[in-house]
Amino acid sequence: MRKISLVLAALLLLAFSAGASAEPAKVGYVDLQRAMNQSEHGRNVKIELEAIVKEKSDEVEKLALRREALQKDLENNRMVMSEEAVRDKIDEIKKIERNAERIIGESNEDLSRLQREKELGILKDLDDIINAIGREGGYTLILPAEMVLFAPDGSSITDEVIKRYNEKKGLTPAKE
Repeated sequence: MRKISLVLAALLLLAFSAGASAEPAKVGYVDLQRAMNQSEHGRNVKIELEAIVKEKSDEVEKLALRREALQKDLENNRMVMSEEAVRDKIDEIKKIERNAERIIGESNEDLSRLQREKELGILKDLDDIINAIGREGGYTLILPAEMVLFAPDGSSITDEVIKRYNEKKGLTPAKE
């Protein structure tokens, strides 16, 4: 509902400003999600985050294998083990389970925080680029694509935003 109100307010502002000047209003839009995902820096961030997920998953997998081995040993040798040895084995299994849960929880928090930081950094850079394109191109209004219900062909500045962002980061697009 808030987005609709913002769009309506922007359109009213646009209508009033267009009526006050002789020049027609120039409106563009940008797909921010696509710009983040298709820029080379955005792709590199995604690869970096996936590597962290893989590393933590491997760590948890090792704990799961260790827990499984202890559980199997307990099942196979329970009858010949002392009560104290059984308790020790069960305690060790529980300790591994708690450790795995802790690692998963901490990893999820760290990953979420890192992802937010990276995305905010990218969005800040994209905002600077979009403002520059708006000033240089004489745009009256540039909207996020999610708010655009219809726009004529050529209104999207997404490709230009991606191109400039890659240039700013000194990266060239990978050949697909």
